[in-house]
Amino acid sequence: MKDSAARIQLIIVAVVSIFYISLSSQAFWPLEFLENIIYSAEMRLNPPHSSGENRIAIVNIDEKSLEQLGPWPWPRRLIAEMIHILRANGAKLIGLDLVFSEKEQNQGLEEIKTLHAQIFDRQEKDGGKKSYAWILERLKQIEMDLDNDRRLSETVRECGNIILPVVGKFGPYEAELVMPRDSFLEQSSIKPDLVDKGLEKHMAVNQLLTPFPELSQNSRGLGHINLSPEKMRTGQAHLVFISYRGHFIPSMPVRLALEYLGRYPQQVRIMNEGIQFNDQVIPTSKGEIFIKFKGGRRSFPYYSFVDILKVKKVPAVFEGKIVLIGFTNEENGSSIRTPVDPKMPRVELTANAIEGFMNRRYVKRPESIIYIEAILILLVGFSSWLFLSRLDFFPRAVLTGAFLLVLFLVSVILFITMDIWLKTIYVASSLLTIFFLFSLGDVIERGKSLMLTSKESIETNRMLGLSFQSQGLLDLAFEKFRKCPLNDAMKDVVYNLGLDFERKRMINKAVSVYEYILQQGGDFRDLAERIPKLRKLAEELPLTTHRRKREEKIALSDELETKPTVGRYEILGELGQGAMGIVYKARDPKINRLVAIKTIRFSDDFEKERLMEVKERFFKEAELAGKLSHPSIIAIYDVGEDYDLTYMAMELLEGQDLENFCQKKNLLGIRKILDIIAEAAEALDYAHSQGVIHRDVKPGNIMLLKDGHVKVTDFGIAKAVSSTQTKSGIILGTPNYMSPEQINGKRIDGRSDIFSLGVVFYHLATGQLPFRGRTLTDLFYQITQARHPSPREINPNVIKPVEQIIDRALEKNPDKRFERATEFARYLRALGERIDKIKAKIEEEKKRKTW
Repeated sequence: MKDSAARIQLIIVAVVSIFYISLSSQAFWPLEFLENIIYSAEMRLNPPHSSGENRIAIVNIDEKSLEQLGPWPWPRRLIAEMIHILRANGAKLIGLDLVFSEKEQNQGLEEIKTLHAQIFDRQEKDGGKKSYAWILERLKQIEMDLDNDRRLSETVRECGNIILPVVGKFGPYEAELVMPRDSFLEQSSIKPDLVDKGLEKHMAVNQLLTPFPELSQNSRGLGHINLSPEKMRTGQAHLVFISYRGHFIPSMPVRLALEYLGRYPQQVRIMNEGIQFNDQVIPTSKGEIFIKFKGGRRSFPYYSFVDILKVKKVPAVFEGKIVLIGFTNEENGSSIRTPVDPKMPRVELTANAIEGFMNRRYVKRPESIIYIEAILILLVGFSSWLFLSRLDFFPRAVLTGAFLLVLFLVSVILFITMDIWLKTIYVASSLLTIFFLFSLGDVIERGKSLMLTSKESIETNRMLGLSFQSQGLLDLAFEKFRKCPLNDAMKDVVYNLGLDFERKRMINKAVSVYEYILQQGGDFRDLAERIPKLRKLAEELPLTTHRRKREEKIALSDELETKPTVGRYEILGELGQGAMGIVYKARDPKINRLVAIKTIRFSDDFEKERLMEVKERFFKEAELAGKLSHPSIIAIYDVGEDYDLTYMAMELLEGQDLENFCQKKNLLGIRKILDIIAEAAEALDYAHSQGVIHRDVKPGNIMLLKDGHVKVTDFGIAKAVSSTQTKSGIILGTPNYMSPEQINGKRIDGRSDIFSLGVVFYHLATGQLPFRGRTLTDLFYQITQARHPSPREINPNVIKPVEQIIDRALEKNPDKRFERATEFARYLRALGERIDKIKAKIEEEKKRKTW
């Protein structure tokens, strides 16, 4: 068995090694891209051996020059003037990185020439009168002054040290064009018999952009400024020459370096393995030299064009040097991605190429290096088979990482000390692939061994899942069920888990469970119809980023027979919504009793550190409220928590709260209002006697039943949250009904509820609140300082005794209010009986008159 596994691993190693050797021979571009990243890192780690004498300077056309001299193109007299200045300051050679392929378009010059010809013709017609001679002579002088191309050409000829650029367009040409022997292009080219066959095809161009003829003929020579035709080598390798119809034109850096060293193109021999002149051989790859950069941008001295133009006499900075003129600004310049700088100006790339050529500083990739890299791939593969296959994952990863580090260090040392570029990415990739395949094999083997114990683990996961499900830990249950094969029996189990998610109002999770069944086991039961119904239900939920979570409603659907639950209660429908939560109609399955469930989300209003404190206080107050037993106080059956909801199960009432009767169009009669307030006051008095203060008496918390009686609701909730800061800092509840001592943060007792009930009394009697304000601050001022308007002025039906009772209930000082709520109720009952007696007496009088 072990011998079989070893043979398989050896075959894997052999296939991987051959595969990466093949990719290396074809220069696979994704790996070449990664290799160039390593090459850039090695280049940055290898600065020049010594600074030495700087023999190259750059006169740069920068942003400042363009701002002061105007946008490009400039008048060519400026270039001519710069050449004069550089020559006068001792520049040995000047290289222009500017192609003047056509003559300057000068409309003024053309007009002068036309005028000169017309005057000359008139002179001839007039018999050659000498009166025109001075005009013709002056026009000729103006013509010469405006002819910038002539001035530039003469300057180039006079200086005699100017190398001009040419640009070729890569592509083969079909016909041979024989140029005259005295052609200037011929004079600037390398002799064809000095170029090895095979290189010409790689560097062929079918179009050539040259300076206009007069400029070319007056220059010292031409040199191309093309970049490498291979995209991956652009900015990395320098193209030594281009071939145009049998003419081998050297690059501008090569031409400038040759001229500086006293050599000529005709003395150069270009071979497959390198460039040779005299005893020096520079290694090349496909006719290109790998540049060894002096450094990043501005490794050579920059001199602004406009500064030199203004100063004219520069102390010894150009003496005996090669001076390059070119763009360094982003807009006009050709920035090139290089190993040391992502946006190096082309003129500085030229300077690096010249520097490397003159100092014999370049990167070598001998032809034999590809064989060395192939041998390395094979050695790595064989070593992996010997060592990595016998190790576990962690030591194998450590050994692989150590080998990769050594490989990188060796390549860096070769690059820095011997200028040899060893491509490591193919070797490293082969090693990583072998490591991955060996590790994958280990995983497969472990998987086979785990299959032996899978039956036991499946049953264990099923039992754990059922246990978690029974405890309400549905997510953990689903996690365990997913580890079991989804046979018919497990489909039933998982389907029931989805129903539990539905009951717990987790619609999206229920859909995920059902989709898992469909994806893993195919169609099952009613899932094809059930999933769309659930998705539709989830879309209808009012969940937006602008709504608070506590406004989220429990999803209800008539199309689904499964009812959502809160605790043990089945939710049947929504009854209403208040400031602290939503009230639902529900059924208690234990005793089949209909109840009202009020859900509260404390987590949306309180900081986490305060949340537990609020909940503990809420449960304590709810327990006290649950002990209250009074005909006018709603009965509380149960409180609890269900995931993110805190709930309270209460007596289900048939009726409506008093909010609807606080509107002027729906006002109740004064007699009815007296009974309502008296009954509420009696309920509050009972609660006060049991040590429970409501703290949030308002119309929404007083229910008017169908039989005419009232029930006071929501005992305990206000106290649970009253002393705890919410996240937003706002006050929960309705501040219009607060007592002055509540607002001022003083200790409160039952008289606070009496004040709030007095506000409700006022509101029911008039349809208007006694205290109102545009802002919360204004409202609080009205409650604590201002006197309420007379209710009789608002509603003429309010009798004087009613106003007096309201006034006493709304006293700012608690000591001046009713001492107890039962006293408040007694006055109301007495007034009601008096009104009944008066009405009865009036009825008797009416009957007597009728008789």
